[in-house]
Amino acid sequence: MKQVKLFWLALIALGLSLQIACDDSDTSTTETAGTTAGTPAGSTAGSTAGTPAGSEGGTPAGSIPTGGDTAALSCTGDYCPSSRLSALTLPANADSADTLGCNLEGVNAGASLSRLLVAVKDLVQLPFEIQVDASGQVTQDITLDSYVDASAGEPTVLLLAQLAGWAAGKTGNEQGTADLNFFIGQAGTAANSYLINPASLDADGKPLVSFAGASVANSALTTQPGRFTLSLPIMGIPLSFALEQAQLKAALSIDATGFNSETGLIGGYFTKDSLVGLVDGISAACAGPSAPDFCAQAGAFLNVATIESVLGLAAVGGVDGTAYDVKVVDGVASACSGADCNALSICLKVGMASTTIEGVGAAQ
Repeated sequence: MKQVKLFWLALIALGLSLQIACDDSDTSTTETAGTTAGTPAGSTAGSTAGTPAGSEGGTPAGSIPTGGDTAALSCTGDYCPSSRLSALTLPANADSADTLGCNLEGVNAGASLSRLLVAVKDLVQLPFEIQVDASGQVTQDITLDSYVDASAGEPTVLLLAQLAGWAAGKTGNEQGTADLNFFIGQAGTAANSYLINPASLDADGKPLVSFAGASVANSALTTQPGRFTLSLPIMGIPLSFALEQAQLKAALSIDATGFNSETGLIGGYFTKDSLVGLVDGISAACAGPSAPDFCAQAGAFLNVATIESVLGLAAVGGVDGTAYDVKVVDGVASACSGADCNALSICLKVGMASTTIEGVGAAQ
């Protein structure tokens, strides 16, 4: 059970880091996203920061429907409009990722997470099944909707979102941009109503994960691609996740409760340097006086070479014997081969459903 919990906490943190794109500075290391302007009205889903879809250093473009306008905002409350993660799918393989429209560099084309899960499925008790063929290739998209389903109560994974600053009575085209905030949630007092876990907030009560100026025009929610570094406390350890060219593109609609997105793609590149930083952070915490309980079991694995071996990063898949499937230099992704590859292409298909955020809950 502890392994399952660790898996979900890591997936949540990785998902959060993927869903926010911050400023394009190569040296940006911030818990709160910068001031990158949202995509201007009229931008085409399929072009990112002047890079045509399918070109080098691609970002999620996909077949996200855009155009028209949302309804005027009519919900009320301090966190209106808000939403929760309601659907989550990992593409099985490169063909599936291309069909979804992930538009990422690398032979995995955004399906690296599925490949990694195959590598660990016999080592860790995963809370879902993976369909693989005789060669070990994933054959079906990994659908995790049941873990974010709120129909039977609080879901296993509860991720909340808010479009802050959207004025009452304005449509998306009239509003133009809003600040996209993310929170880990906890049960509220009514159906489809939740509280913010205070671990999602900094000492000043501001969201740890926030993107200023996300575009809400043309019935689409869009962030600009860029480098994002996120620090989140996971089981008492301040872990940092850095994604290059991270971006969210999603269809957007407004109802009386909040905002919805039935179709969304989030993607980016997780580099070896990010893995090194992540492992160093865990190692430092485990060496401290208040080391978490799992450190005793994890100690033998807290080095990059061992993790790469266990995950098959240096031995299987990818190009020329390496599962790192893309090269990222100075924030720019490109095709690679062999030892030149230093990053994983990651893409997720997501859905968001309107909800109410009541406020901030008690510490758990």
